[in-house]
Amino acid sequence: MLIDYHVHTKLCKHAVGEPEEYIEKAIEKGFAEIGFSDHCPMPGDYDPESRMTEPEFPEYLNMIGKLQKKYPEIVIKLGIEVDYFPKYVDYVRKFVGENRFDYVIGAVHFLDSWGIDNEKFVGEYKHRDINEAYNLYFKTVTDAIETKLFDVVAHLDIIKKFGYKPENGYLEIATETLKAIKKNDLCLEVNTSGLRKIAKEVYPNDEILQKVCEMEIPIILGSDSHAPSEMGWYFDETVENLKRIGFKNICSFSGRKRTFVSL
Repeated sequence: MLIDYHVHTKLCKHAVGEPEEYIEKAIEKGFAEIGFSDHCPMPGDYDPESRMTEPEFPEYLNMIGKLQKKYPEIVIKLGIEVDYFPKYVDYVRKFVGENRFDYVIGAVHFLDSWGIDNEKFVGEYKHRDINEAYNLYFKTVTDAIETKLFDVVAHLDIIKKFGYKPENGYLEIATETLKAIKKNDLCLEVNTSGLRKIAKEVYPNDEILQKVCEMEIPIILGSDSHAPSEMGWYFDETVENLKRIGFKNICSFSGRKRTFVSL
């Protein structure tokens, strides 16, 4: 059974298409379940051009509710993608606690003022020591995990998006983050959007996924779609690869409780 839990809407200000188009594409592809997980509101000075505002959030809730009634032939879950930024942990904790999501995806998009996956900031990579950047990124993801704010860790090695990687790889530092995921009993997203980017790899890469499988860390699938055509992006090929690595199941969420679904 295929499930895509990382789907955006126009409310994030950088996605296109109507939500109905995403759902109809998912139905066309034979999906049993999808989840919308748009970017959560944040205080005004935090990346305001890439997320809904607080006044728009009720529109998001209303939209998902209407879609659930309109499309009874597919299960539609209410998710949210929350950003970890140390100064706003209390804000996010309050926001998540006040709402009844089916699942909460946690992500790191910024290291201080550097938007690591934003094309506007890609030039910063040329001025950084890549080893140090990766160390700081994975430490920040680990710090995010330790807040216990969310259920799923998003696109684990998204810092590779623009093709900058340490010469000797990064499995060792990623493994320390995986240990934190395991300790806190979280789920890891297998995010196929990297295949659309310069990286040309799923997030995370196969080397890390092998370690994830060995550690028996549960996974979800996410296309990180920002257009209807990206729904379930390369899922068939990705599922076959996950089976080859040794995965047997993916997770489904409801009311922030997970169950396992066979691949």
